[in-house]
Amino acid sequence: MSRRSLPGLLLASCLVWFVGSCASRRPSIDVPVSSWPGYEYFYLAHELGFDRVEGIEIFPRQYPDPQSIVHAYLRAELPIAQLTTIELVELCARVPERCPVVILVLDESVEADQIISVPSLLSIRDLKGKSIAVSRSNFGPFVLGRALQLHGLSLSEIKMRKMELGLMPKALFTGSVDAAVLPSPSSRVTLRVAPLRPLFNSAVIPGEILTVLVVEKNFLKLNQNSVVSLLRSWSAAHAEARLSPQRALPLLAERERMSVEEFRAAEQGLRYFSLSDQVEMLQPEGRVARNIEAVRDLQEKLQLIPQGSIIPKVTSTYVEAAQ
Repeated sequence: MSRRSLPGLLLASCLVWFVGSCASRRPSIDVPVSSWPGYEYFYLAHELGFDRVEGIEIFPRQYPDPQSIVHAYLRAELPIAQLTTIELVELCARVPERCPVVILVLDESVEADQIISVPSLLSIRDLKGKSIAVSRSNFGPFVLGRALQLHGLSLSEIKMRKMELGLMPKALFTGSVDAAVLPSPSSRVTLRVAPLRPLFNSAVIPGEILTVLVVEKNFLKLNQNSVVSLLRSWSAAHAEARLSPQRALPLLAERERMSVEEFRAAEQGLRYFSLSDQVEMLQPEGRVARNIEAVRDLQEKLQLIPQGSIIPKVTSTYVEAAQ
């Protein structure tokens, strides 16, 4: 769909999600963010004014961790979410009537997500019978299940302890768990401050952990032009980080409470894709759709979701229009 062919903004409706008078203010979109480097580019777009250039205003809405974003969407508090395809499949299994549409790939985890253990454990096979901290969403159980599966073990052979991400490092330090599934930057920080051992990272399962932007169907239908502007703002923020890192990276690092060097290191575990890269990826039978189907099948096999769970629609319409 070309830029000119998108329907005009339905500003007369003035959704509750948008702020202020339609006649006098630009549309405003709340975007949930949390502690994950790939989530910060909507914040950067707002901070540097790329959203206003595109005729909208982004309001970054802070959540304590990525799993909190998932739960907020489940509670119908958000029409937009940044989440992994693992969490997306879980969300659609739990609330199929609100299964959203995938419109953008934010990043791919190439080694950012890790399983970290106490020093006495030497391999994934040593996790048998041990207590492992995982997120309350299916993300942690999925990564753990895949690691165990590759080493001939199953989730039934370990003890999962679901907890908030922020509690996992202390649980490891005190010995109340033997290992934990941690994303970056938490994984890097935890390894730096304690004598712990990395047992597994997402490089072992390439292409399986994608983070995407999803939008609730009705919101998307009513706000198509604003969503395209949102994607253009995101793309401009990434371009700024590439072309003027001295301007962009300090802002991103400060948000994550890191030094610029630490933020650069955290991003080494991620792969980003341009809007043009994503046209093919977001085709109905493209890479993202295949990833979601494979993730759904694996979650069913791991008994994390019911058999026959629905999967979300994937569309390249908005990345095409945003170019």
